[in-house]
Formats: sequence, C-alpha cells, structure tokens
Amino acid sequence: MKRNLFILLPLLVFGLLLAGCGGMGKDAGCEITVTTSPSEAVIVHNGKQMQASPVTLKGLEPGTHLLLARKEGFRDERKTISLLPRQKAAVHLKLEPLFGLVLVRSNPEGAEVDVSGAFRGKTPLLIPDFPLGEHRVKLQLDGYVEKEVEVTCDDRTPQSIFVDLSSDSASVAITSDPSGAAVFVNGSPRGNTPCVLDQIPAGKAGVELKLDGFYPYREKMVLHAGQRYEINSQLRPMPGTLRAVSVPAGARVYLDNQYRGDAPLTVNDLEPGSYRLRVELTGYAPSARTIEITSTDSPVEEFRLAKNSGMIEVVTEPANVKIYIDGEYRGRTKSGNTDVVSEPFTVDLLSEGEHTLQLTLRGYMSVKRRVGVKANEIQAQHEKMERLFIPDTIVRTGDGAGDKLDGVLIARHPNGDVELEVRPGVIVKIPAGDIVQISKIGAESRE
Repeated sequence: MKRNLFILLPLLVFGLLLAGCGGMGKDAGCEITVTTSPSEAVIVHNGKQMQASPVTLKGLEPGTHLLLARKEGFRDERKTISLLPRQKAAVHLKLEPLFGLVLVRSNPEGAEVDVSGAFRGKTPLLIPDFPLGEHRVKLQLDGYVEKEVEVTCDDRTPQSIFVDLSSDSASVAITSDPSGAAVFVNGSPRGNTPCVLDQIPAGKAGVELKLDGFYPYREKMVLHAGQRYEINSQLRPMPGTLRAVSVPAGARVYLDNQYRGDAPLTVNDLEPGSYRLRVELTGYAPSARTIEITSTDSPVEEFRLAKNSGMIEVVTEPANVKIYIDGEYRGRTKSGNTDVVSEPFTVDLLSEGEHTLQLTLRGYMSVKRRVGVKANEIQAQHEKMERLFIPDTIVRTGDGAGDKLDGVLIARHPNGDVELEVRPGVIVKIPAGDIVQISKIGAESRE
C-alpha cells in the first residue's frame, strides 16, 4: 500500500502542475496599477518585491492578490484585492508617517525645547511625533546657559532625555521706601518691592522702580553669574496740585497764612504734607480746614461761604443823590417813575453793627445817619432831602435896576417861559416875551 502511494503522489503533483499551467495560459491578462502617497514606495506583490510606486502589475491571474507598500520613515500599508478574469484595477495606498516617542526633561523645569530649529514646548515635554533619524534638540531658559543634545530615533521605542542646565545668572535683592514699587529689569516686569530676583542673566542690566506719586528710580548694573546684589532705594515723591473754589467766587485764599490769590485758584508744585487752607470774603464768615497733599494728588477744595452780613436799601427824594457808607462813595440813586422819588439803591455785604450813611446833593442839605445792620436782613432807609435856597440864576426883563430877578432856576419850558424861585417857597413864572437875558450867578461845579 505504501509503495502504491509513493508511485501515485508524484503523478498527482505533476497533474496539478499541468492543470495550473493550462489555466494561466487561458486566463492570464489581469492588471493592477498601484500608486502610493507618498510615492517611491517599494511594492511587494504576493510576497515578491516589485518596482517602486507608481507601478502597473501585468499578466496577473484571476483571484486574490496581496499588495504591500513599504517606505523608510512610514508604516507598511497592506491591501488585498480580488480580480476577475482580464480585470484591470487601480489601487492607491496611503502610508502613515512613522514617528518616535521622546520625553524631554530638564533641571530646572520650564526650559524651551527646539527640535531642529522648531519650537515644540517647555519641559517636561512629551513629543509623540518625534521625527526619525538624528536631530539636534536645544534647550533654553532665562538665567541658564543654552544647551544642545543630539537625539537619534530609529523607531517608536520610547526615549527619555534629561538635561541639567547650568546657571548663567545672578540674583538681586531690592527694597524701596515706600515699599510696593513695581520692579522692571531690562524693561520686563519682575514683581514689587521688597523682592529677591533670581536667574537674572549675567552682563549689563537696567533696573527701574515705579510707584504712583513718586519719581522713577533707575540704576544700571553689571551682573556676574553666581553673585548676589542689593538695591535699597529711597523714592522721591512728586509734587501735588491744589485747587481752591469758593461759592460765591472771589474769596481770598491763604495757604499756611500766606495769601496765594483769589478763588478759583490753582496752586502747583506742592510738596506732600499737611497744609492749613483758609478763605475770606467780605460779607461772609471766614472758613478754614486742614488738607493733606500727597504725591501727584490734585484735590479740589470747595468752600461754600456762609453770609454774615446785611444790606442797606436807600430811597431818596429827589433822585441823583450821592451815597456814602462809612465815608466810602458807593454811587448815586437813580430816577424812578418821576424825578421826585428815586429807585431803591442797595448796598450789600455790610458787616453786622452800626454804619454811617451819608447823602449829598448840590442844592440840598447833607444827611448823615447811623444805621444798624443785621446779618441776612435789609435795612430800608427813605430819606427826603431838604433843599437849600441858593440863588443861581439872574433873569433880566429890562435895563433898569428893578428889572432884575435873582433866584433858583426851577424850570425852562419849551415855549421859553421860565420858573424862578425868588424866595424860599416863592416861585415866579416869567413869560418868554418879557425875558431880555438869562445868566448864571456862578460857575456850576461838576458833580
């Protein structure tokens, strides 16, 4: 039996080969055009390496075919395709890039990581798409020496890189009086005083302190790596500005008992500190307060003054009477509806107490009164002036001695008639036709 098997097995294999050869000749003629992204990938067909993509595989048998694309730096891509007799097919294989997995750490942390010139982040940093091959990895951190290392990544096997950075910096301890000043080193903010600044790069450094209300403090330094420096600054305050306003306006302003002008008033360049501010205005109670001026401060101090004075209101008969208060001329009364009685004439802002009121008018007896004034009250005075008989006009009706009349001219009418007071209270009307000449007795003084 075994002998028969050994005789039949070669015959069976030979028969199968003959059958296969007959089929290839009959059905061969299928094609597969293979393209890849990226191109130039090596194509393997049913385990046999072919040309690089793009490539067209011709004279293929119907049935199942296994295609594989392979390129350095990319994952292999496989695809199975079934062909019908004389079928022509197109296959595109997209290869995914192959990256390494690299963890970058440093002491201290926070260093910037560049891979072949491209910034990737700060340590500790996991780079899941590290490119394969040799690459320069650079680490940078303010206050430390820049350092480069070479990393070779062949596959996806995780790698860990640790870089110990060397300090290239100094430290500076900064205080200020007053404290709280903002600190800038080479223009960059670094906190507020008091503070200790570490990791300042060696070399020239400009330190600036800023605080509202004070002049900036600046200092230039040359720092050496590993050394500690100190800055103790006394900040100089800026001057302040004061504005004083009074209601009503015009009050006299005193600063520390020194007259500075009338309100509204602005006083510049005041050193910080306490000041005594006082305002005074005639007819109003003085007002004072203590104020604090700080650096760059611009307070507005408003004083609403309380009136502590009164008023005298004078009406005169006739009008045009001169008014004097305590010997000071204040003006004249004006005519009202008639020349007989004047409009009220007011004198305001008179202090409480007695004041001397004096009235004068040419041709009338002067009036002098003591008038009591109360705060916020009006003292009304109605004064009727007593006229003096002082002849001022000569009217001639002829050439004889008896043709002359002396008296006070009362009126000259449009028709030429003249009224003349010849004795106190005695008024004579002289017709125009009788008048030869009218003349003044003396030159009239200007009032």
